Amino acid sequence: MASPTSGAGGAIAAKAVRGLQTARLRLGVGTEDAPPVVDSFDLVDGVRVLDVDLPRAPAPPPASSTVQPELHPMFTRSYSEPGYPLRVAVVPEGRLVTDSGLVMTSDGRLVGETLWDREHFLREFPRPQPLPAPTRVAGTHASIMSLWCGNYFHWLFNSLPRIAVLQASGVQYDRLIVPERMAPFQRDTLAALGIGPERLMPFSGGHLQPENLVWAAPLAPINEPSSFLLEWVRAALGAPASQPERLFYVSRRGGTRKAANEREVFAALEPLGFEFLLPETLSFAEQMRTFASARLLVGPHGSNFVGGIFSRRLSALEFFQPAHVNWGVYTMLCAAGHDHWNILCEPVRHLGPRKFADMHVPVELVLDSVGRILERQAQWPSEPA
Repeated sequence: MASPTSGAGGAIAAKAVRGLQTARLRLGVGTEDAPPVVDSFDLVDGVRVLDVDLPRAPAPPPASSTVQPELHPMFTRSYSEPGYPLRVAVVPEGRLVTDSGLVMTSDGRLVGETLWDREHFLREFPRPQPLPAPTRVAGTHASIMSLWCGNYFHWLFNSLPRIAVLQASGVQYDRLIVPERMAPFQRDTLAALGIGPERLMPFSGGHLQPENLVWAAPLAPINEPSSFLLEWVRAALGAPASQPERLFYVSRRGGTRKAANEREVFAALEPLGFEFLLPETLSFAEQMRTFASARLLVGPHGSNFVGGIFSRRLSALEFFQPAHVNWGVYTMLCAAGHDHWNILCEPVRHLGPRKFADMHVPVELVLDSVGRILERQAQWPSEPA
């Protein structure tokens, strides 16, 4: 994430920085309205940059299986080498803007290093948007704001691990900048790290200017968590060690991309010993305990699978619809050492964007997949006593 030169799938060539201005012009955004971009903190006077030495190697190559005739191309991609330096920057009078945690210098230049990629820039600055006057605060404040940090997946794997980077840097700070409206799981995870409400600086996504702003790079590229990142999350949050024995259907009943025929799917799975699980009804601690006991998860793609990282040995079967075959959960589960399976399903009629459409899940393919998964699990080596 060292600049708009590192993309969601890994490093993008340095020409992407120059491409920002071209993209703004193509979209009709005048250069006088968009913030000027400086590629790196190295080019900003007065910024203290500290390199951080933490493991960065990508996880072993991911792999997915399916009972369908063809594997979707998304499941044949490989992990990328991180295309950005892992470090912390202390920026005198630095400005934090947008709820994805972009950093501007005291004189109003956007630091490209704090962007994931060029698309991130276009998402945040699609048209002239004058910033409000900055809210100035005394002291040193560290930010873990990141793109989509209100989302369960992105909070755990893109925002929270920045604390590991801050810790490794040795930089001291007064308060931690977090989203103004935090979900219970966000408060619970911070509490597990010993960070109470008195140490938090809520940020609405407007314009904050601390006396000193501390920015930490993410541990791994977006949607590509490394094995070390997952080990850190499990250890830092105190994941329990349980024998993985239970089978769960993990529902997205309260969200988009649901299984439209969920009752039919679960009715077919229940006789095999499956339990119905709606993760958001549990506290974060309850989710860790529940998922630690799981050896097979089945359900529609989404953050409902994230708790799978807390199991020691797991298989997962994800349902996808063609407009949204996303590999974030897939790479996470593979990086955790788990087995991944997938079924591509037919979308059902939906009024909103196609990628949010629900899906009709073919029950016969689910049962076929589960049968093969259980056969493969029967060959797993027994757990040590």
